[in-house]
Amino acid sequence: MPPRSALLLGLAQAGLLGLVALALSLRSAWRRERLARTAVVGVFFMLIAVAGLGWIALDRGHGVAWQVHAVSALAGTIYLATMASALWARYAYLIELRKVMEHGPDYDMLTRMRSYAQTAPMVTAAFKQHRKNPGPLGIMIISIANLYSLEKLYGQAAVNHVLFVSAGRLRRTVPTDIEMGRLTRDSFLLMLPGCRDSGQLIRLAHKVQASLARSVTLHTSFDIASLDGAVTQQTRWVAHVGVGLLRVSKADARAAESVALVRGISRSAWASPSRVAWYDEHSGEIVAMPRLAA
Repeated sequence: MPPRSALLLGLAQAGLLGLVALALSLRSAWRRERLARTAVVGVFFMLIAVAGLGWIALDRGHGVAWQVHAVSALAGTIYLATMASALWARYAYLIELRKVMEHGPDYDMLTRMRSYAQTAPMVTAAFKQHRKNPGPLGIMIISIANLYSLEKLYGQAAVNHVLFVSAGRLRRTVPTDIEMGRLTRDSFLLMLPGCRDSGQLIRLAHKVQASLARSVTLHTSFDIASLDGAVTQQTRWVAHVGVGLLRVSKADARAAESVALVRGISRSAWASPSRVAWYDEHSGEIVAMPRLAA
């Protein structure tokens, strides 16, 4: 076929497939299926981009107005952005599914990490590995002081929202090779095997404390529309975070005693200016850690 005829045929096929995809996406959106609205927006702007680019390619001799170029480029950009968001949502869903399959019924859907029941075996396994291969084992516990008062003021829904946001910030801050889990209702536990650099552990603790201490806009309604901060004026709340640190070097250290000690240290850190406290095994004292220079 001549090039012009082949281009026309290709544009017709692309337009037909786009219309079919748009119809299927609208049908899925009507059924309120996941990511259907994103697909409708993406396919719609894809059709605009295909039409504009086809017009530019077919009318090269006369010159197409710059507005057509601008609209086509904008439509193509929106299409790529919507498809990227859809792929990312799908990828995040697969990550979530993998975690659910890995942890089973002990997976905590609120914080998207190990639940209380799964955290204990994680700690036990870490200490068994520590006894087999002696080496520094880092333990970090993050405790939030003012969850009880938050529940009394705004209810359990506000507490659930704060835990959801705090756990998300914690997952984004902590490296992927560190094991995490919920310890109690107001605490998170992190296990750092092979923790030979105490400075790195302290810097991570300060980073975690700064991330979780950022203000949270509270949402207490179950209405989806009210979750948008622009709809109603929401209350801003700041978590009172304390971080306790311990680097276990003794091979005969007990898991339960070590975890209980670090949990107490994290609560003692509420009174320190930096909100980070460290237990010194040599002196047997709890020390408030100042921020380290960069």
